[in-house]
Formats: sequence, structure tokens, C-alpha cells
Amino acid sequence: MKLSGYIVAIMLAMSSYVMGATVHLQVVTDKATYFPGQTVHWTIQAWASSGDNQGVALLSVHLNDNTNEILLPPLNAATEFTDTEYGTSENFTIVGFGTQAATAPRLRDITVLQFPASRLLNVGNDNTPHVYCKGSYVVTNLGNHSLTPVLNAANYWPDGVGNAVAFEANTITSAAFDVVPEPLFCGDANTVYLDADIAMPQDCYVNFLDFAVFASEWLNVGCTGPSWCQGADIDEDTAVDDFDLELFVEDWLACTDPANAACDIFWK
Repeated sequence: MKLSGYIVAIMLAMSSYVMGATVHLQVVTDKATYFPGQTVHWTIQAWASSGDNQGVALLSVHLNDNTNEILLPPLNAATEFTDTEYGTSENFTIVGFGTQAATAPRLRDITVLQFPASRLLNVGNDNTPHVYCKGSYVVTNLGNHSLTPVLNAANYWPDGVGNAVAFEANTITSAAFDVVPEPLFCGDANTVYLDADIAMPQDCYVNFLDFAVFASEWLNVGCTGPSWCQGADIDEDTAVDDFDLELFVEDWLACTDPANAACDIFWK
């Protein structure tokens, strides 16, 4: 009986350490459509399911663009893991980047290391995405792009008894976006229209023509799609109110005319 009691005690002690761990990775971008020469701002997010591990010690990720765009290491890169078991005083540090393969340009070995290394951090154990790393690059290739995070082999978490246990990838989510040709004139394919450019036909300028339409719909309720009260219900909440006025003012006198270089700052 005593022996069996010792066995039970040992099993209970071992049960406090999880002997496996999985990590979720995903990439998000700031837009869904870009023009050649524009900058894509990307964010890698990582997390683990609640109670899935004892704490992250090191995590290393590759990032791939399926069109072989050149991905450069981000400047002043910093991870934003928070909510550790020791509070915000704990932090993860990006310790370096690897090299790019000539045949398949990618950002290699974005390695995030816990600090101090002697502690167990519950970072990401809340089933909520945490910012792993942010960066950007200039796109040149037309077409569909996919940014995919790839878990490197050099990943581990401390098991609480001095061992390092490798992570396994659970879900991997890519960011999909398109790079399309720039329009030459207002009305061409891929023309960008501001939310307040509501006078029809849209002319790529927000001016008194648009204000006249907005004023004619002011305080209307019951707006529905697809017209949304001639576009005056900018936030599409069924009413033309102060919220829409604030959005209209943000676009006032702005323009997206591709033939007018002065408009470039509003849409490029």
C-alpha cells in the first residue's frame, strides 16, 4: 500500500507538467490590395491554447512570400507578448535573424527568446493571438500573394524540471492579398474611392458635390444597403448621424485621382 501510495504521489507530481505543447501561428497584413511599389505591413501572431504548456522559452519562425518577393528583416523589430505569469515586467526579445535562401527568398529564423531564461512564462496560454513580430516589405510582383509563417525546428518550452520540449505546430494561417496594376485615370479598374466620395458618378474628389448629397440625407434613419442613403450612411449603421459626419470630415477635400499627383498621399 505504501508503494502504491508513492506511485500515486509521483504520478500526481508528474501531472503538473505537460509533456507536449502546440503553438498556433498566423500572419495578418494591413490591407487586402496593394499596388506595385507599395509597402506591405505584416504582423505574425502566435499563441497556445489555455493550459497547453508550461511556458514558452524560445520560438523561431520563418516567413515565406509565395511569389518570392524579397523579405528583409524588420528594423527595430520587437515582439509584444504580454500577460505573462510575472506581469508586464517579463518580456521576450528578438535575438536575431538568419539569412535568405537565393532560390526561395524568405525571412528566416525570426527567433524570440524569453528573458530572463530562468523563468517559466505563460505567454500565449490564453488562446488569444499575441504579436510575435512586425515588419514590412515592398511588393513588386503582380497577382495573388500569400504570406505563410513556418515553424522552425528550434523551438522549445521548459517542462518545469530542467528539460526542453519541442513545440509542435497546430494551426498555421497565411495572409492573402493581391497586388494589382495602378489605375491611370479616375474610373479605371482598381480606382480607389474615398468613403465620402458619394456624389454619382464618383469623380475621385470629396467636395461640395458630395456635401450636397450628404446634407440631403442628414438625420435620415432606416438606411439599408446597397445604397445606404446614397452613401451618406458611411458607417452603414442605418442612420445618417454625427458618426457619419465625422467620417465625412476626415475625407473633406481629399482626392484619389490617379492623374493628379497631389492626390497620391490619399490613396497610394
